[in-house]
Amino acid sequence: MSQFPKEEIFSNFFTDEILKELGVESEKELKYCMGSFVMDNSINKEYFSNIDIRYPKNFDTNDNLPTGGKGIISLKTIREVKGSGPKGTSPFKKTGFDAGHILGRQLFKGTRFNTSKKNNKNIYKQTKWSNQGNHHTAKWGHNQTYFENLIVKEVSKNKKVTVKYEARLIYNLNEKIPRGIHIRSSCKQNKLLDFNVFVPNVEVEGLIDYKSDKWIIVN
Repeated sequence: MSQFPKEEIFSNFFTDEILKELGVESEKELKYCMGSFVMDNSINKEYFSNIDIRYPKNFDTNDNLPTGGKGIISLKTIREVKGSGPKGTSPFKKTGFDAGHILGRQLFKGTRFNTSKKNNKNIYKQTKWSNQGNHHTAKWGHNQTYFENLIVKEVSKNKKVTVKYEARLIYNLNEKIPRGIHIRSSCKQNKLLDFNVFVPNVEVEGLIDYKSDKWIIVN
């Protein structure tokens, strides 16, 4: 059995609304790679030049749903801060979903940013695959933790590396569960950390019911 979702399950996944939210005009601009989709990252530098990103911050909620966040990652931000507080318990128990972090704890545990699962602006209903603990070697494909741990690995190797980072949830119309998370980053010192990717909120077995409050495989 595959350890990441196959491209075939996305045949009817991308709606015009999702493509618009991702900033692309066609599915042809999305390149599948080990469960996720890569987009043109050449505009990242210009994109971040217009954003105030001095400290980690969540975006406002929309209809009580979390939307995203941004921040600068450095050696200081990835190191644990003494007394940074408990991780908290999942607000999604018995739903089948993980309590996924928009701004990953491993990226911002060295700041005073609230990485607790009680921060409803930073926690969303995430599938097991998308949130699966994943080393930078990508055992589980290119899920969210793959990209986060790759950043941590590279920042740890070079103390001068800083990464401008944004993670934005992508919803389709009035659905309550995000279809995935759009991760964008820019790094002057390491082009490996220039990301413009979409990590689908799916399972290895297939798509879920994005209108349901509980985890249900539909494909």
